[in-house]
Amino acid sequence: MFLGICVVAGLSLAGCGGLSGSNATTVTSGMAPTSSSVPSDVPTVPSPDLDTSRFAADPCGMLTTEQVKQVGAGVRGKTEENPLGPSCVWNAASTAAKNNFAVTVNNQIGLADMYARKANFRLWEPTRVGDRPAVFAIDDDIRNMGLCRLDIATAQKTLVNIDVRLSPSATDYTNPCPRATAIGEMVLATLKG
Repeated sequence: MFLGICVVAGLSLAGCGGLSGSNATTVTSGMAPTSSSVPSDVPTVPSPDLDTSRFAADPCGMLTTEQVKQVGAGVRGKTEENPLGPSCVWNAASTAAKNNFAVTVNNQIGLADMYARKANFRLWEPTRVGDRPAVFAIDDDIRNMGLCRLDIATAQKTLVNIDVRLSPSATDYTNPCPRATAIGEMVLATLKG
């Protein structure tokens, strides 16, 4: 089963679509901030916005076949319903990749919404993926359990979420976030291509 880590502003979710399982975690983060409450430490999202709308019908297309071979041993992605937006899940835990992962276009909140709620996360680590601001934000720091979530700003009000769950036999099991970053870099390359 895949542990989903869903972060949604203003929505209460019963599950996380393709990222759900018996041990799924849903984080609900309250209402979206008003323009006057946008935190001053929110990084600027560079122009131009990256167009994620072309992947609405086929979110699995955010990774090319060659990219999936690199990070998911070539398994096919499966489009799944997700209240956040278009989502694709790759179940490669039983392959040499030892990795289940999902890529979701989050059309519900933007980076400023995440920063407004950063106190709600036990793991909050701002980062960059390529030229884009991003953040590792999880309600509990569960990296030592092979789990990581990365949110990349592709526009002011759009994030691409990368959720990773490594198999316990993976050599990098307790350090899964570099894999989320690598997948994020590939998604950005596809979006810019």
